Amino acid sequence: MTEPTWLDTLKAGDSLFVSSSSFRGSSLSKAVVKKVLPTMIRLEGTDATYDKRGDEKGKFKWDHSSHLVQDTQQTRDEYEMQKLRTELYAVLAVDYNQRFNLKPLSKEQLVRITKTMKEVHAELKPAEKK
Repeated sequence: MTEPTWLDTLKAGDSLFVSSSSFRGSSLSKAVVKKVLPTMIRLEGTDATYDKRGDEKGKFKWDHSSHLVQDTQQTRDEYEMQKLRTELYAVLAVDYNQRFNLKPLSKEQLVRITKTMKEVHAELKPAEKK
């Protein structure tokens, strides 16, 4: 007999996260339990089902996998950091000449932004282009 886990205490309306992994990496998404049945867990807004271990059920998926993750402070923090990284990437990955008009910025603003971006660039040490 296995010991009960947090999955055994789930009920409709409980919050949790879904961790999805693929060749591009992994990500977290918020979810709410719709229904808990003896052999599976259903979530609001999706047709996907999960077994009692929290793994997505269905035919073999060679390109990705998903499993349920407990809603803890650590998971919420991880999710928030993911959102912030995605937002920052979206800002950085644009053509500034088309999206932003930098002319209205003051000299102090330009200096501050440039200094910050140089610090970030140095800290991240981007990979060299081939």
